[in-house]
Amino acid sequence: MNQTNNTVDFEEMNRLLSIKGYALNHVEGITRKMVHSWTKNDLIVENRKQSTKGAVYYFDAIELLWLSVINEMRQYGIPIKKIKICREGVFGTLVKDQQQNSYPAFNFYIIHALIYKVPVYLVFADHEGFYIVDDQQLFSKIREGAIHSGAFFLLNKHIENVFPMLAEEMDFNELSGLTEKEIIALQIIRKQTYTYIKITKKDNEIEMIEGVERVGKLERSKQITELLKLGEYQKIEIKQSNGKIASAYRTTRYRTPRK
Repeated sequence: MNQTNNTVDFEEMNRLLSIKGYALNHVEGITRKMVHSWTKNDLIVENRKQSTKGAVYYFDAIELLWLSVINEMRQYGIPIKKIKICREGVFGTLVKDQQQNSYPAFNFYIIHALIYKVPVYLVFADHEGFYIVDDQQLFSKIREGAIHSGAFFLLNKHIENVFPMLAEEMDFNELSGLTEKEIIALQIIRKQTYTYIKITKKDNEIEMIEGVERVGKLERSKQITELLKLGEYQKIEIKQSNGKIASAYRTTRYRTPRK
């Protein structure tokens, strides 16, 4: 493993990554139905509650990245039994930073990948072993004979897909100067899928963020039907032309969590 720089504040970065302020649509291709199924199969722990009817559920960055990892593993045919072994490994194994603070391996290696820009892999070895390792550790285990072959999943790719802002600019000092609610607002603004964003403040704090995004052209009717079923919206505006849907927009309100 690369040596940890003493100036790196793992504890603060872990806190920032653990702020529950992101909606599920932050991760492409994952639905509430999939989350419910994975919860039933003990791949994730889902204990959040909706504050109001139709309000979105909040996830933190760690949870969204784990959902993204599960989705890729399922697409490549990794069985649920193996993913459960992976979950136990990445969240049940603790790794210490240089200050001897312990973090779940998944949290630690996300920060490790962000700071040092090194590849981090989730590896299912053919002999049923599981590892989460950076590139140097991977080659060490190959030389030792612990890994001959298997299924490899690159964690960095999920970081880039889900949180491109974190992958591109590593100014955590800048983020540290913001309140939790301001960090949530910043992530939503930089997601770049909204055509209109409205931020409401109360008592000098952000209370609600309202985003309007266009529903894609492909299979638009199917998407609208799915949106109506899920209920994760506050308003849907549909414009028709010659009996066909010309455009559709949905409005989602993110009420920032109260302390």
